Order: sequence, then C-alpha cells, then structure tokens
Amino acid sequence: MATGYVRLGEMLVREGLLTRDELERVITAKRKSNARLGELVVALGLAEESAVASCLAHQYGMPLADLDNISIQQEAIDVMPGFHAVSRLVLPVSIDDQEFHCVISDPLDIGLTDELSVLFKRRVVASVAAPSALHNKIVRVYGLSLNERDSARKSKPTKNSGDDRAELLFAIDQLHDFIDRT
Repeated sequence: MATGYVRLGEMLVREGLLTRDELERVITAKRKSNARLGELVVALGLAEESAVASCLAHQYGMPLADLDNISIQQEAIDVMPGFHAVSRLVLPVSIDDQEFHCVISDPLDIGLTDELSVLFKRRVVASVAAPSALHNKIVRVYGLSLNERDSARKSKPTKNSGDDRAELLFAIDQLHDFIDRT
C-alpha cells in the first residue's frame, strides 16, 4: 500500500522531533526568509541536523549515509578535486564504468546531481548526510588543513589549466555565478 508524499514538517512532527506549535513557528519564519524548512528547524535549535537529514533521506527514498563506517575508493577521491568536493558538499564514494556513488546533503539539488552526471559521464547514485558532518568528512578524507579547507571553499578552477575536468568545473562555476547574479 502506497503511503504517498509526506511533507518534511509533517514527518518531523510524526517522528516526535517537533510539536505542532514548533512547526507553525518554523513555517512563519520560513515565510519571512529564503531558508528551507529543515535549515530553519536546525537553526532554531528544534532538532539535530542529523535527524533532519534522516527525514529528508526517508522522504526522498534515498539511503542515509553512515559517514563513520563508509568505505571510500581512492579512485573516486582522485577524480574530484578537493575544492569542488568542499564547495559543492559532495563526498565521492566509488566509481565504476556505469555509476558514480557519492554522498550529498541536499536530495533536492538536482543541478548538482546533473552536474556530476555530465562531469563523470555516469549515472549518479547518491546517499544523504547532514551538511556539517558531510563537510567534516570531506575535509578529513581529502586531508585538508584549516587553511586549505578555507581556500578550497573560496577557490575556483582556472579556465586554462589544461585539465578537461578542471575546465568543465570552471565552466560550471561560471554558470553558477551567472545564475546567482540574475
């Protein structure tokens, strides 16, 4: 029997993570901002980021990544520069001839999964994790220091690097910049 789509707020109430009054408070705050409901729930201290991520994964039928026990192929790390992993919050997990497996924080970021599919010329299979935990794992996996992490967040690939993948990332970043300005 199909249960149908359940909104995130309703799911959080159903799971006992929010009361109805808290949900109404979040919905009111959401009307006044561009933030997403899950982000507001965490920012207001009403639920842990990991609980919201778990509900999002369930809501969209995606697996919740266990970042403490995930097995990561070095080949997957090698195909994505650290700056891109940090800036787009993507943890490469494995890659084969047909699929690129990764962990993302936003199951609704279709632009990201499309970008990865074009970049790697493979079907993207994603799982979900809480943004801060995912960021921390990416930093550890890539062995980034605090300074490297901050510069990776700010850095952009260069247009004439001689690396086709880096040049594609440059074009994608330029497109994101253009969209942000319009």
